[in-house]
Amino acid sequence: LLGFAAELCDILYGEGKYGDWKRTGFGFTALVGVTIICYVGPQLYAKTAVSAFTCTCVVLAVAFVSFFISSPGETEGFTGVKATTFSDNWGPHYTHGKDFATIFSILFPAVTGIMAGANMSGVLKDPSKAIPKGTLMATFGSSFIYLGFGV
Repeated sequence: LLGFAAELCDILYGEGKYGDWKRTGFGFTALVGVTIICYVGPQLYAKTAVSAFTCTCVVLAVAFVSFFISSPGETEGFTGVKATTFSDNWGPHYTHGKDFATIFSILFPAVTGIMAGANMSGVLKDPSKAIPKGTLMATFGSSFIYLGFGV
């Protein structure tokens, strides 16, 4: 939640132009909101999760499409879809203090977030069929998204 709060503060106040208390306040407010959703019950959580999933899918689709409709040079660092860009970025060229652990920390929550779906088994009509199917779909979906944006 603090990562969410930091990005929100960057958007509202400008990058680095806010204090720790503003970031902590937004994080605390988000925590209270999530706690209320979870406290009310699994039905509200399930409805909220579906709307959050829908928003996430729309944002990912827009971002992915923007790779193909943006002109190279229009955005700083964007070279367009080229085989040379793919081959240059294939190896682990870590820069600016990044290493395998940093990159893994980005991927790991996407994969472990799949367990959140399994924890909602009480809401499902047929958990024995839905959990394996949902887990596989979430794993393949996360892999597709990360590979799609990596290429």
